[in-house]
Amino acid sequence: MEIWDLINPILRVVFYFTAFGTAGTTLFILHFRKHAHPELLYHCKNLIHKSALGGILISLILFLSVAGNIGGDLASIFEYPMLQIAFFSKAGVAAITSLLGFTMIFIAGNWRSKWRTGISITGSCIIFLSFVIAGHSYREGLLTQFLLLVHLIGIAYWLGSLLPLSKLCRIPDIGNLPLIAHGFGIFAIGYVSALVFAGCIFAYKIMGGVTPLIDTTYGNTLLIKIIVVTLLLSIAALNKFLMVPLLSQNLYRGARRLRFFVNLEMVLASLALLLTSLLTTSLDLPLGYNQ
Repeated sequence: MEIWDLINPILRVVFYFTAFGTAGTTLFILHFRKHAHPELLYHCKNLIHKSALGGILISLILFLSVAGNIGGDLASIFEYPMLQIAFFSKAGVAAITSLLGFTMIFIAGNWRSKWRTGISITGSCIIFLSFVIAGHSYREGLLTQFLLLVHLIGIAYWLGSLLPLSKLCRIPDIGNLPLIAHGFGIFAIGYVSALVFAGCIFAYKIMGGVTPLIDTTYGNTLLIKIIVVTLLLSIAALNKFLMVPLLSQNLYRGARRLRFFVNLEMVLASLALLLTSLLTTSLDLPLGYNQ
């Protein structure tokens, strides 16, 4: 096993955390800033700021890793010919694109202007675009690329809202928790429905059918991811229909229980992102399709 076989999945999963932490929390603020307590808003802005900074660093490292993968060893990341090839490669362009998006969000977070929200949203869209450039949809046409974008926006809203919700559960008496938790559930119905619908069609198109789920390593890994996501959806439904109504009966007990299940969602989401990183870096699609 080469060194990059170990490094690539780690870099990719860190990139996912920074991307969804940045873009997802931006979406959360966009929906709930009118109802959020200043302490929660400060927490969200701080999370976006740190995630964007982490995204800038990981995008630079990802670009260098492209040169390393081309050269086959760690020393290649310092070789100008390898860096030049990386600059014009698909993966290199994707890394540069994500770098641009993270940089825009980082600058917007330090810029007091009415354009700040618009710049952050634009930066988030550019980050999503980097997924399209780097991923399996790049060769599959506009429909598949659109499905991936819809899938990514749904993931970002869902996962990017978990840390703010967990924080909110710690300050239920001042944080307007019942209203925001209820609103999150309402918006999540649309986002998660789009996520699942687009994800299923996208997976079917790039897999070429259902049979590869059973017959290939890629399909087996994707099937495990589907099981994890199903567990996530079950917990999300539990939160919406049981935990959120409990908040109106006993705020503090409901907040403690909701926080437990939100934290459990974060653990399962981390596992899903790890599996995704394996699918995009270490495993080839069936039918001879390569990323």
